[in-house]
Amino acid sequence: MQIQTKKSSQIMVEIANWVPKMAALNLVWLVSSLPIITLFRSTRSAMLVLSELQTNVHQPIRELFKKIYQSNERRYDRIGSLLFMIAGVNVWFLLQQPTAWTNRLGYALMFAMIGFVVVCSWRVLLSKFDSERSFLLAFMIAGRNLLVVVTQLLSSLILIGLFMGLFSGVFIIIGGVGLMTLNTVLVEKRLRRKFNI
Repeated sequence: MQIQTKKSSQIMVEIANWVPKMAALNLVWLVSSLPIITLFRSTRSAMLVLSELQTNVHQPIRELFKKIYQSNERRYDRIGSLLFMIAGVNVWFLLQQPTAWTNRLGYALMFAMIGFVVVCSWRVLLSKFDSERSFLLAFMIAGRNLLVVVTQLLSSLILIGLFMGLFSGVFIIIGGVGLMTLNTVLVEKRLRRKFNI
């Protein structure tokens, strides 16, 4: 009985340590994403921060995010961020239309965006293990790990539903980073196995 009490108290301490870190990271991520053209860069930086926190928990969030953000610019970040936001607005617009074919088109575009996000999460974390980090390689590795991809999709949908339905205030505080944490943990565990690290 005492062993279970110790385990449950350790779990509570870990949760108590992680929630402020997630809130701080979510705030830094939101602020750096405010100019829409930096959405890709700040999301990639947040995922790499989460990956670093798995090995070194005691790093200060703001300094770590700033260091990774400054060293993590890619050529097509601004265009990709802008196109992703335009696609999001199109999904919202198409789902508001009364006709069935526009709704189907909106759902198709939404699922394409979700698939793109999943492949991007594999590509971002793949950059830690392999310098040849192309979308094609990330897509192929994700395709070989369909169980992980399905788990990513289902757990993300469940978390979004829970946060938006029951804890909408909490979603603003830790929701986006909570989803990134889930994806980072799932993908990185699979990539460590693949590269024997």
